[in-house]
Amino acid sequence: MDNQMIAMNSPPLYEKIVEKPKPYRVYACLHLLLILCFLGYRLLNPLDESYKIWILAFACEIWFAFQWILEWNMKWLFVDYKTYPERLAQRYGGESASKLPPVDIIITTADPFKEPPLVTANTVLSVLAIDYPVQKFACYISDDGASTITFYSLVETLRFAKIWVPFCRKFDIETRAPFMYFYKENTQQSNNSDPNFVKEWQEMKVLYENSGDERDILPHVVYVAREKSPKVDHHYKAGAMNVMARVSGLMTNSPFILNLDCDMFVKNSKVIQHAMCFFLDCKFERDCGFVQFPQLFYRSIKDDPFGSQMKIFLSTLARGMDGLQGAIYCGTGCFHRRKTLYGVPPAADQYNNKDGRNFHNHAKVFHDLKTSSWSLEALSNTFGPSSALAASVQTVMRDTQYIVHSSPSSAIDEALNVASCCYETNTAWGKEVGWMYGSTVEDVMTGFKIHCLGWHSVFCIPEQPAFLGTAPGNGLDSLVQMRRWVTGLLEIFLSKLCPFLGIDRDIMVRQRMVYAYFTLWGFLSVATFFYAILPALCLLSGKSFLPGVRPLNSTS
Repeated sequence: MDNQMIAMNSPPLYEKIVEKPKPYRVYACLHLLLILCFLGYRLLNPLDESYKIWILAFACEIWFAFQWILEWNMKWLFVDYKTYPERLAQRYGGESASKLPPVDIIITTADPFKEPPLVTANTVLSVLAIDYPVQKFACYISDDGASTITFYSLVETLRFAKIWVPFCRKFDIETRAPFMYFYKENTQQSNNSDPNFVKEWQEMKVLYENSGDERDILPHVVYVAREKSPKVDHHYKAGAMNVMARVSGLMTNSPFILNLDCDMFVKNSKVIQHAMCFFLDCKFERDCGFVQFPQLFYRSIKDDPFGSQMKIFLSTLARGMDGLQGAIYCGTGCFHRRKTLYGVPPAADQYNNKDGRNFHNHAKVFHDLKTSSWSLEALSNTFGPSSALAASVQTVMRDTQYIVHSSPSSAIDEALNVASCCYETNTAWGKEVGWMYGSTVEDVMTGFKIHCLGWHSVFCIPEQPAFLGTAPGNGLDSLVQMRRWVTGLLEIFLSKLCPFLGIDRDIMVRQRMVYAYFTLWGFLSVATFFYAILPALCLLSGKSFLPGVRPLNSTS
């Protein structure tokens, strides 16, 4: 209520800019008409002498048309957002800063050889130096490889952080990952004539290359290496994220969660403020279930031959999805409402009363728990046997005031329990709550589940990139990544979360088309391959899959 009163007397924190590309709409309609005419001609004029080739060509052309319609669906309306984090600082400055919501930041790493500890350390440092009250966020590090190298490197990282973080805040350093800051001659250093800055900058560079002393206050930092057993499926990254959701729910239980890959460091120190502009100022809660920031890369192959920068996705598709129910969840650089991961629909009671719907089918967990009045017994059956975790979930379900524990270390024993390999047995984790299991692209699957609850999402592209990471360094790594994406997306299409199933889901038809476009993306390569070899087949067989040309003066 206090936040609502503050918002009513303050300028908006973000601006929504809608663009209706009329020339493209005219072109798209003409294109669609020509496609239908071509397919109609193909259907009405079968090639009897080369019937099998005609069937193959017609099937490929139908698939191309279907894929084009799915893509066209995302280009009908473009939406851009402009955030004003400086207004957030004005709105919640001084004593009002205590009303800023806390955030739990989760960083995941798994292999110390593929993901060097130095890279993880720099990401952690950039997170700890974020421009946000230190009492209002906590950093959780998931080491799924349980590497002693990673652990001890993080111990040294925290020692250095107690010097690095105050340095960044004192001189308003924008690039807060040390390896990027010291990578080459920094323009901020060369333009700053303050003798104190120059002295401390030189000392800081020496400390980064060696070690440092302890000073100042940091946010809570929690290291987790979950228990694994060869007899229990650990579900890869999705399983690690669910463990972190439970551990953070016990220790801090912040209403918002940011997850980052270990190689995606914070480039924009005000990134939390950008996200909060949406969460704190959206007109209806359902308008912002999660805020996705783009994946940008500081180290990629020249001319980007493998498309790692995803320029088409950022320039058109992401903006078009914002004109529908919102962007898909891309796995890193995303802020979630914790309640969305717990299967809670947006403003459920108000929405039910508005149009008489109920959430029995597409939010069964929420409906059952609501029927039981959020009893701890029912919550334990869904979220696991930990009574402490059930109590923290209860505050989220009831949407009551969240409480940040002053000493998360007091919950270590219970955290060890919820991080055990058998904790999820006979619970809803990975099925109805948390990150979804059943696909190697758990991010897209989880985002689809959230959209099915009725939530909308936002794709935020600030002027200063929010995060920067590393792209695949060669063609083989790119192919491996693409194969994983295509396989995982196909797994979603063949699962119970197929975009074409579940008529009771609270998701727009055109948003279903968005997910159909991505989950069926891999089949486009199959159709392209067969269509590409058709001319060669026709040349070898002496037949053609294209209509012949008749002279104008032909009488036959």
